[in-house]
Amino acid sequence: MVCPLTRLWWSVVCVFFWTLPVWAQESPKWPLTTRGRYIVDQAGVRVHWRAVNWYGSHLVGEVPEGLEHQPLAKVIGLIKEWGFNMVRLPFSDQMLHNKAPATPERLAANPNLWGKTPLEVMDAVIAALAQAEIMVVLNNHTTTSVWCCGFDTNSMWFTAGGTYPLREEDWQDDWMMLARRYGHNPWVVAADLRNEVRTGPYGDSVIPLTPAWGGGGPRDWHRAAQSLGRRLIGTGVPWLIVVEGINWQGLIPLVGSGGRPHLQPVPEDPIHLIEAGRLVYGVHTYGYTGPEHTGNEQTSPRRRRYHDMSRKELFKTFDQEFGFVLEPGFYYTAPVWLSEFGVGLGAPKNHPPHHPADFPDQTWFANLAEYVQSRDLDFAYWPLNPDDFGLVQKDWSNIRDNDWRTPYLKRILTPVPVQVVPQPEVWTLMDLRKGDFWGDHDLQSAEEPKDWLPGATKAACPRHQRVLGLSENMRALCGNPRASPFRAYPPEPSVVESVHETPVGQHTNYDWASGMTKYECPRGYLVTGLTKHWWGLSGIRCHKPESLSPQSCETLWMDQRDQRNSLSGGDFAVKSLKGQCRDGEYVAGLAQKDGTPKALLCCQARGEGEI
Repeated sequence: MVCPLTRLWWSVVCVFFWTLPVWAQESPKWPLTTRGRYIVDQAGVRVHWRAVNWYGSHLVGEVPEGLEHQPLAKVIGLIKEWGFNMVRLPFSDQMLHNKAPATPERLAANPNLWGKTPLEVMDAVIAALAQAEIMVVLNNHTTTSVWCCGFDTNSMWFTAGGTYPLREEDWQDDWMMLARRYGHNPWVVAADLRNEVRTGPYGDSVIPLTPAWGGGGPRDWHRAAQSLGRRLIGTGVPWLIVVEGINWQGLIPLVGSGGRPHLQPVPEDPIHLIEAGRLVYGVHTYGYTGPEHTGNEQTSPRRRRYHDMSRKELFKTFDQEFGFVLEPGFYYTAPVWLSEFGVGLGAPKNHPPHHPADFPDQTWFANLAEYVQSRDLDFAYWPLNPDDFGLVQKDWSNIRDNDWRTPYLKRILTPVPVQVVPQPEVWTLMDLRKGDFWGDHDLQSAEEPKDWLPGATKAACPRHQRVLGLSENMRALCGNPRASPFRAYPPEPSVVESVHETPVGQHTNYDWASGMTKYECPRGYLVTGLTKHWWGLSGIRCHKPESLSPQSCETLWMDQRDQRNSLSGGDFAVKSLKGQCRDGEYVAGLAQKDGTPKALLCCQARGEGEI
C-alpha cells in the first residue's frame, strides 16, 4: 500500500489505517491457550497480559475496595485510563462462603449492590469488567479474610488447625464452584490457584510448616497444584491454569534460614496438565525482599535485597529464578506472569535521582521495568488501590499520573505489536521415579487408559509424541520434532513387555546390544512408553504409525557418557547419563543391564501419517 501525498488529510487517514493492523487488536478469539512462552488466542495472536491487582475481596470487608467511594463504572474507567487490559482479582476461601450481605458502608457509592453477599458483589464486578472488555484472573489469595503475606496460617492452600480449618479437598471444591459460576464468561480467562505459597505456622503454634515442590505428601505444592489444575481442566472450563512458584521455603521466623525458590525447581519437576497449552507460571518480586531475604530485616539480617542489586546482578538473578522458563525449545518452556510487583511513593519525585544509591527503590523499579520490557513479560502491578504502592488517589476519583513511577509504568503498558505466534514444538518429560505418567490422560478421572502392564510403574507419552531419549535414572523425553519423516498417533498400541537376548532383532540382522536384556518393538512400530518394576526398566510400549518403513538402525550407547545426537527439548536429566536419538530417527528398542538403561536402538525411516 502506498499513501498519496497530494492531500494532507487523506495522507493522515491513510497512514493511520495502514499502521492500524500492527498495533490494534480486536477482542481475543476465545479461549486463550499458550504456545511456547506466549499466551495466545484461538487465531494464534499474542495476548499480552497488562494487569493490575484490585484487592479487597480477601480482606475483612470481603468486597473490592473503592466501591465505597466511587461507582463501579468509575473505578473500571480508571483501570482503562491507565492502559490495563486485565485485573487480577484476589479472594479468600472464607469470603466465598459468607452468606451475610456485604456491609453497606463498603458499597456506599453503589446502592444497587446493597443487600448482596460478597460473592454476589464479585459477580457484579466481574460482569462489569467483562462488559468493559477487561480480562479477569481469579486469585485465591488467602484462606481467611485478612491481609497477608507473612508467617501466618494463610501460607498454604490448606490450614493445619487454626480458626478456619481448610482441607485440600475443600480448597479444590471452592475452585470447582468458581468454575461452574464463571466458566461461561469468556473474559474470565484464568485461575491463579494460590498466592505466595510459603512457610507458615503449624496451626496456632510457632512450629514452621514449609512447602515442598515434589516428593509427594500433603505439603507438596507441585502435586497439589497439578492435581487441581487437572481437575479444573476435566470440568471443561477453558481457563488457563496459573501456578505460582514457591515464594519462601525454609525456617522463618525462628532463625530466618531458607530462601525464595520461585521457579528454580521446574526443570527437575515441571507441571504437567494433561492438555498442552494450558499452563502459566506465576512469580512475585518486590525490591525490599531478596533471594534469601524475607522482607523483614529482623529475620534476614545482612542479606541482600533485590533493590541492593546492580542492573546486571538483578537481571542475572531474575533469569536464574524464573526468566529461564521463557527460553524457547525446552521441555519446561512456558509463559511466566509477573503477577505482583510494586513500589511505594517514598522515593523523590525528581527523575532520575541525583544520587541513585540513596534511593534504591527508584533504581530497582527502573531496572525492573527494563527487565519486563526486555523479556517481554506479562505482568500485574500491585495494586490499583490507593495505599503507598497504589495507582489511584485516596478517594478513587482519579489516577496518580504525576509521580516518579509513571514513566516506567507507561513504558511497560505500551501495547505490543500484534503478533501471530507460530505453533512451537512441544516436549514432555516423564520421570518413572515419581510414579505413573499417563501422558494426556487424567490420573484422577474415571477414564484412565487400560493398565497395559499390571504391577509396573508406567509412563506413556502424550498424544502425537514418541520417546526420543532416556536416562539411566529413568527420565524420558517425549516429543515429535518437525524433522521427523512422519507424524504420529495410531489407534491402538502394541505392548511389548519383555524381549530377552536374541541373536537377531526385529529391526536388525545382528545382536544390537550383546549381553543386555532388550525390549524391542515389532518391525514398523516405535516406542511411546516405558515400564519400571522395583529392579528397574522392565518393558516398553509400542505404537504403529500408518506407515513406517525402517531404513537403517544403530545402537546408541549411553553407559559411558551422554550420547545426545539431538539437543531438542533441552538436557532432560542433568545429573545422569543419557541418550537421545536424532530428530529424524525413532527409538525402536531399549536395552538394560541390572535394570539400568544402557542403550537405545535408533532407526531412520521413511513414513508418514499418525503415530
